[in-house]
Amino acid sequence: MNFTLLSVAVRNVSRNKRRSAVTLAAIGFGVTVVLVLSGLKNGYINMSIENVVNSKIGAIQIHLKGYLENVAVNPTSYHFPYNDELKHKIAAVPGVTAVTGRIGFAGIVSNGRNQAQFFGVGIDPVSETLVCPKSTANIEAGGSPFLPSDNAVTLVGAELGRSLGAAVTKKDVSLADDLTDSLNLATSSPEGRQNAIDVKVKGLVKSNLPIEEKRVLTVPLSLAQDLLGMTGEVTEMAISVDSLENIDRIKANLIAQLDSKFEVHDWQEILPFFRDVLFRQKFLMGLISLVLLILVLFIIVNTMLMSVFERVREIGTMLSVGVKQGQILQIFVLEALTLGTIGAAMGVVFGTSLVYWFGIKGISFESAMGFQESTLYTKITIEFVIATFLIAAVCSCLAGLFPAWKASRLNPVDALRSN
Repeated sequence: MNFTLLSVAVRNVSRNKRRSAVTLAAIGFGVTVVLVLSGLKNGYINMSIENVVNSKIGAIQIHLKGYLENVAVNPTSYHFPYNDELKHKIAAVPGVTAVTGRIGFAGIVSNGRNQAQFFGVGIDPVSETLVCPKSTANIEAGGSPFLPSDNAVTLVGAELGRSLGAAVTKKDVSLADDLTDSLNLATSSPEGRQNAIDVKVKGLVKSNLPIEEKRVLTVPLSLAQDLLGMTGEVTEMAISVDSLENIDRIKANLIAQLDSKFEVHDWQEILPFFRDVLFRQKFLMGLISLVLLILVLFIIVNTMLMSVFERVREIGTMLSVGVKQGQILQIFVLEALTLGTIGAAMGVVFGTSLVYWFGIKGISFESAMGFQESTLYTKITIEFVIATFLIAAVCSCLAGLFPAWKASRLNPVDALRSN
């Protein structure tokens, strides 16, 4: 690099303070917004994943082979023993922090006058809260989570419960004649034996997923086992892990430890639609960042062109005293590079500061998946910060190529005559 030309370029940038300030502000603002958007995107995605994993499904689930393909038809056919030996084998895998068993089943729920189909989930009240610590976050006011002693109660999807006139307390029932605090569940065992039981409504569960509000109810695992004749058995096991970043390694170790009759799925395989929603959100945020970068590049091109038009006589003077066209080209490219480097550095400082601040303080946020208020913590990687800085600086340099080429092609005589 010709340091003499670089010093000339730096001097030219500092000479026109207003024009340079506008360009630096545009580049800095663009880089800042890109970094903050990325931090918000990462924070929102992490928050959404943690809400789903910690509220509903667990990081990993284990079933008998074929369960997921047939869960909507006959989930209770895929049952297996839920014993200490299996739980200890799973818990011994490095990275596994908690294990719980569940039963998925279907049937008819009735209030004595009306009835509806439901999909039920039997859970262990103690171990479920270890695997899914946010599992009680969506119970509406007036309701309450299960206690270990509860064995004839149920949590009902809010819309399903209201359609059946379900009430959480006796006080609710006394407010209207068509309300009830108990429902009847009817289902069949894996062998086809019909059974039914009356349960108390423990709480109504809200969700932005229509199928959950309209069809899903939750009961204690022991009640589901008695109702289905599946004592000591479950249809799935849910697992929490020390970090979702290690989920692939933990999943592979579980597959190696378990019998071949089992299949192991992570949250992305269990909820592919949710994974696709997150992918579309990532794509949209990336597109916004790209559009913003293009706008910043147009500002740089416009600023450099203005610089060329305002300095035509100066360029003509340099050409007439022997400055070569290639040197003129280098000066203008170096000016663009200087502006891009300084502006990108300013943007990195402001952007990473904001991301760091919100990464510590957090932003209160209501998840789109129907959870109670959560806290979003912004997050970006050092690799992304470096890449953003380099892209902004290089693109600024590229944006100055056309104005630089235009300046270098000026005719000295015509340039000196210019007003």
